[in-house]
Amino acid sequence: MRLQPQRLASIVISCILLTAWHATVSAAVSITVTTAPEGKKVYVDSLEYTTPQTFSWTAGSIHTVAVDSTQGDTETRFAFTSWSDGGGLSHAVTVPTSATTYTANLSLEYRLSVAIVPENSGTVALDPEGGWYPQGISVSLSLHCPAKITVSQAGVGISCTD
Repeated sequence: MRLQPQRLASIVISCILLTAWHATVSAAVSITVTTAPEGKKVYVDSLEYTTPQTFSWTAGSIHTVAVDSTQGDTETRFAFTSWSDGGGLSHAVTVPTSATTYTANLSLEYRLSVAIVPENSGTVALDPEGGWYPQGISVSLSLHCPAKITVSQAGVGISCTD
Protein backbone atom coordinates (compact mmCIF):
# COMPACT_ATOMS: atom_id res chain seq x y z
CA MET A 1 0.00 0.00 0.00
CA ARG A 2 1.27 3.32 -0.94
CA LEU A 3 0.64 6.44 1.07
CA GLN A 4 -0.41 9.48 -0.77
CA PRO A 5 0.88 12.80 0.50
CA GLN A 6 -1.96 14.95 1.59
CA ARG A 7 -2.29 18.46 0.58
CA LEU A 8 -2.88 20.91 3.35
CA ALA A 9 -4.95 23.88 2.55
CA SER A 10 -3.93 27.10 4.10
CA ILE A 11 -6.51 29.74 4.79
CA VAL A 12 -5.42 33.26 5.51
CA ILE A 13 -7.95 35.33 7.36
CA SER A 14 -7.50 39.04 7.23
CA CYS A 15 -9.33 41.17 9.66
CA ILE A 16 -9.63 44.85 9.34
CA LEU A 17 -10.38 46.50 12.62
CA LEU A 18 -12.09 49.79 12.29
CA THR A 19 -11.61 52.03 15.27
CA ALA A 20 -13.60 55.16 15.85
CA TRP A 21 -11.85 57.84 17.84
CA HIS A 22 -13.92 60.23 19.86
CA ALA A 23 -12.27 63.16 21.52
CA THR A 24 -13.90 65.67 23.79
CA VAL A 25 -12.19 69.00 23.92
CA SER A 26 -12.77 70.83 27.18
CA ALA A 27 -12.06 74.46 27.63
CA ALA A 28 -9.58 75.44 30.31
CA VAL A 29 -11.06 76.72 33.55
CA SER A 30 -9.36 79.44 35.60
CA ILE A 31 -8.83 78.26 39.19
CA THR A 32 -7.31 80.52 41.84
CA VAL A 33 -5.83 79.11 45.04
CA THR A 34 -5.19 81.69 47.74
CA THR A 35 -5.05 82.38 51.46
CA ALA A 36 -6.79 84.97 53.62
CA PRO A 37 -4.68 86.93 54.26
CA GLU A 38 -2.86 86.66 50.94
CA GLY A 39 0.86 86.08 50.59
CA LYS A 40 1.01 82.84 52.56
CA LYS A 41 2.09 79.38 51.36
CA VAL A 42 -0.11 76.72 49.81
CA TYR A 43 0.61 73.42 48.12
CA VAL A 44 -1.04 72.49 44.85
CA ASP A 45 -0.43 68.97 43.57
CA SER A 46 2.48 68.74 46.07
CA LEU A 47 4.24 71.87 44.76
CA GLU A 48 4.68 74.94 47.00
CA TYR A 49 3.32 78.34 45.91
CA THR A 50 2.95 81.80 47.46
CA THR A 51 -0.63 83.05 47.16
CA PRO A 52 -2.55 84.05 45.21
CA GLN A 53 -1.83 81.61 42.39
CA THR A 54 -4.02 81.05 39.30
CA PHE A 55 -4.05 77.83 37.27
CA SER A 56 -5.64 76.84 33.99
CA TRP A 57 -7.13 73.38 34.48
CA THR A 58 -9.49 71.11 32.60
CA ALA A 59 -13.03 70.78 33.94
CA GLY A 60 -13.48 67.44 35.70
CA SER A 61 -9.76 66.98 36.44
CA ILE A 62 -8.75 66.32 40.04
CA HIS A 63 -6.09 68.26 41.92
CA THR A 64 -4.90 68.44 45.52
CA VAL A 65 -4.81 71.69 47.52
CA ALA A 66 -3.14 71.88 50.92
CA VAL A 67 -1.83 74.32 53.49
CA ASP A 68 0.37 73.91 56.58
CA SER A 69 -1.49 73.90 59.91
CA THR A 70 0.61 76.90 60.98
CA GLN A 71 3.07 79.23 59.29
CA GLY A 72 4.99 82.15 60.70
CA ASP A 73 7.88 82.85 63.04
CA THR A 74 8.64 82.47 66.74
CA GLU A 75 6.44 85.40 67.86
CA THR A 76 3.49 85.46 65.44
CA ARG A 77 1.96 82.84 63.21
CA PHE A 78 -1.07 82.14 61.05
CA ALA A 79 -3.10 79.06 61.93
CA PHE A 80 -5.34 77.21 59.47
CA THR A 81 -9.06 77.52 60.25
CA SER A 82 -10.87 76.32 57.08
CA TRP A 83 -10.96 76.07 53.30
CA SER A 84 -13.69 78.00 51.48
CA ASP A 85 -15.04 74.74 50.05
CA GLY A 86 -15.17 73.06 53.47
CA GLY A 87 -12.30 70.65 52.74
CA GLY A 88 -9.68 69.55 55.22
CA LEU A 89 -6.11 70.76 55.60
CA SER A 90 -5.16 68.77 52.48
CA HIS A 91 -7.90 67.63 50.12
CA ALA A 92 -8.77 66.82 46.52
CA VAL A 93 -10.84 69.17 44.39
CA THR A 94 -12.65 68.31 41.18
CA VAL A 95 -12.41 71.22 38.77
CA PRO A 96 -15.85 72.70 38.03
CA THR A 97 -16.93 74.09 34.66
CA SER A 98 -16.62 77.73 35.70
CA ALA A 99 -13.89 79.85 37.27
CA THR A 100 -13.51 79.19 41.00
CA THR A 101 -11.37 80.37 43.89
CA TYR A 102 -10.30 78.09 46.73
CA THR A 103 -9.29 80.09 49.82
CA ALA A 104 -7.48 78.77 52.89
CA ASN A 105 -8.63 80.91 55.82
CA LEU A 106 -5.91 81.62 58.38
CA SER A 107 -6.10 83.34 61.76
CA LEU A 108 -3.35 85.43 63.30
CA GLU A 109 -1.97 84.15 66.61
CA TYR A 110 0.59 85.56 69.05
CA ARG A 111 2.96 83.67 71.30
CA LEU A 112 2.75 84.72 74.94
CA SER A 113 5.62 83.80 77.21
CA VAL A 114 6.02 84.89 80.80
CA ALA A 115 9.26 84.88 82.77
CA ILE A 116 9.67 85.40 86.50
CA VAL A 117 12.80 87.20 87.65
CA PRO A 118 14.55 85.88 89.65
CA GLU A 119 13.72 82.33 88.60
CA ASN A 120 11.82 80.11 91.04
CA SER A 121 10.63 83.07 93.09
CA GLY A 122 6.93 82.76 92.28
CA THR A 123 4.39 81.27 89.92
CA VAL A 124 2.30 82.58 87.07
CA ALA A 125 -0.82 81.01 85.63
CA LEU A 126 -2.39 81.99 82.31
CA ASP A 127 -6.10 81.57 81.61
CA PRO A 128 -6.72 80.12 79.13
CA GLU A 129 -3.57 78.00 79.31
CA GLY A 130 -1.36 77.76 76.25
CA GLY A 131 1.46 79.49 74.47
CA TRP A 132 -0.30 80.72 71.31
CA TYR A 133 -3.36 82.95 71.39
CA PRO A 134 -5.61 84.25 68.61
CA GLN A 135 -5.66 87.95 67.91
CA GLY A 136 -8.16 89.76 70.14
CA ILE A 137 -8.42 87.18 72.93
CA SER A 138 -8.10 88.27 76.55
CA VAL A 139 -5.64 86.32 78.66
CA SER A 140 -5.78 86.51 82.45
CA LEU A 141 -2.51 86.43 84.33
CA SER A 142 -2.57 85.12 87.92
CA LEU A 143 0.52 85.85 89.92
CA HIS A 144 1.64 84.31 93.21
CA CYS A 145 4.50 86.28 94.76
CA PRO A 146 6.09 84.91 97.92
CA ALA A 147 8.66 87.73 97.72
CA LYS A 148 9.21 90.92 95.78
CA ILE A 149 9.66 89.91 92.14
CA THR A 150 9.29 91.32 88.66
CA VAL A 151 7.24 89.65 85.96
CA SER A 152 7.94 90.69 82.40
CA GLN A 153 6.35 89.91 79.07
CA ALA A 154 7.70 91.39 75.85
CA GLY A 155 9.56 94.06 77.78
CA VAL A 156 6.65 95.02 80.05
CA GLY A 157 7.50 94.70 83.73
CA ILE A 158 4.98 94.01 86.48
CA SER A 159 6.12 94.15 90.10
CA CYS A 160 4.48 92.69 93.17
CA THR A 161 5.35 92.33 96.82
CA ASP A 162 4.31 89.71 99.32
